[in-house]
Parts: sequence; C-alpha cells; structure tokens
Amino acid sequence: MNTQQLMASLADQDTERLLLAAHARGTQSTTTELGSDIGEEPDYVSELARQLKQVNLVEFLETLGEDYVELSPTGRSVARKIEQSFASGGRRTEAIRRGVLEAMLNKGRVDSMALAQNWTGRHVDPPVDHDEVAQAFEFLKKNDMIRAEGTWQGVFLGIGITSAGRDALEQGVRLVTPGSAPTINDYRDMRDQSNNLTQHGGVMGAVGLGNQNTITGSVTMGPHEVESVRQDLQSALSMVQDVPEIDHQLVTEAIEDALEEVEKDEPKPRMIRRCVDEGLRALSTSTGTAAGASLVGLLQGVLGTL
Repeated sequence: MNTQQLMASLADQDTERLLLAAHARGTQSTTTELGSDIGEEPDYVSELARQLKQVNLVEFLETLGEDYVELSPTGRSVARKIEQSFASGGRRTEAIRRGVLEAMLNKGRVDSMALAQNWTGRHVDPPVDHDEVAQAFEFLKKNDMIRAEGTWQGVFLGIGITSAGRDALEQGVRLVTPGSAPTINDYRDMRDQSNNLTQHGGVMGAVGLGNQNTITGSVTMGPHEVESVRQDLQSALSMVQDVPEIDHQLVTEAIEDALEEVEKDEPKPRMIRRCVDEGLRALSTSTGTAAGASLVGLLQGVLGTL
C-alpha cells in the first residue's frame, strides 16, 4: 500500500493511536509504556503492533519479558503525515465535525462559540478556534445532520441532532473520506473553489522549468475536476516504481502531497500544482524512457486540468 492507502486504513483505528504514540516517544518503547500512553493493556498493544508490522510501519520485538515497538522509516513518514493532517488537513476537519455531532448528541442544544471555548471533542493541536467550529456547524446543517440557526455575529445555535447525525455517529460514518472517491454516504462537501494560478515559463524536454510568470485568474475546481485529478494522481502514483534512474521517494512524496491536498474539503489548485511541479522536476531526467514519458504526460495532464 502507498502512504495514502495506509493513512486511509489507519483512520480512527487503535493502530493509528499506537502509531502516533510511538512517534511521540521517538525511540524504542515497551508495550507497557505505550499501553499507558493510549490507555490499553500491553497484550492488546502487542496485537496492534503485529498489525502495524505486517504493513512495515513498525519493528516489533517479542521477548520472554517485555515486547518492544519502534517505528520503521515508513512508519515515521506516515506518522508525520497523520500529524500534519490533524494539524491542518482532513483528519482535523473530521475530528471537529465529529466533536460537534457528539456535543449535540450529549447536550441537545449547543452554540458554536461556547463549544469552541470549551472544546469537548478530540484534542487537536493547534487548538480548535471558533471559525473551524462554525464551519463544522455549517457543514453538518447543510447535510441535514443537525438542526441549527446562524446569527448575524457568525455564531451558530445548535437546536438538535437529526437521525442522519445519530446514524453517522453510531455507524462510524466518515465525515471526510480520505483517499477515495465521494459516495452517497461520504457527506463530503464538494463546493467549487476559486484560486490564483501560477504558470511556469520555459520548457526543458517535457518538463516545464525556468522563470516563473504569475498569471492572476480564477480557477474553479468542481466535483468532476476534483475526481479527475484524484484518479490521475492515483494512477501516477502506481507508475512511479516503473520509472528507472529517478529519486522514487521524492517523486512519490510529491504526488502523495498533491493527493493529500485533493482530499481536503477546499483543495487549492495552486498547492496541487506546486506539488506536481516538484514531481515533474524530479522526473526531468527520465523523459527519454517510455515509463518516464508516460508519467510526465500524466502529470502534465493534471496541470492542464488545474
């Protein structure tokens, strides 16, 4: 599995909690220590570690005494991306939306300002602010998961949770779906976005290089464009290892970063373009090969969509 697939498979799982706890410790740790960190028994931590070992995210040493867990290089990379997602990406959005739903379920009536000031959902860093909570209220109201009214001050007054909201909590419905196309159950807000576009001048081989000429204009990514870019990037990711004589890790990370941006509620074309450009620069020596030319062409197609 690639990084995006690993992150998707770990989302909201105890294995993710263990991975992040091991990353926070930064060194080889016992299952007793990690169990204390995540509130689980050592035997269960060992079971989780075995699962993570199967996908090469940890090194797991079992002894007659303690069992030991240490992140692999891949595990550290995935943990960093998950932490970034909780700081400013899809996992943060998911946690805040779920926190609002849980507050509505437990309290019945909640206002967004009071909830932001006394956040009861999952701890995230940096702390939740009112704008984020208000955006979550707006999303949940739009998708008929809560009943709420907005005020002229920008505060939302939550009146109650709907059956759809209860179902989302009880069934563990993802409120932001990582690494997959939207479905009827995703409740994904695919609003069109407008952003500025930076176009690069000069061409070397098949890769755009040279001086940057900034063109200020409106670029709209609707649901069809988002899905097209997602599919092309996923295809490109699967082709990287077939291209000879390149820095595979650099190209892979550039494409994965672009995919991570695509999965956000409000993907920014300029950020996707920046990641794709980085991948194309790393591919500049590969255009003489069939695999390299195919991958470059696919990524340039992504730029064309943006």
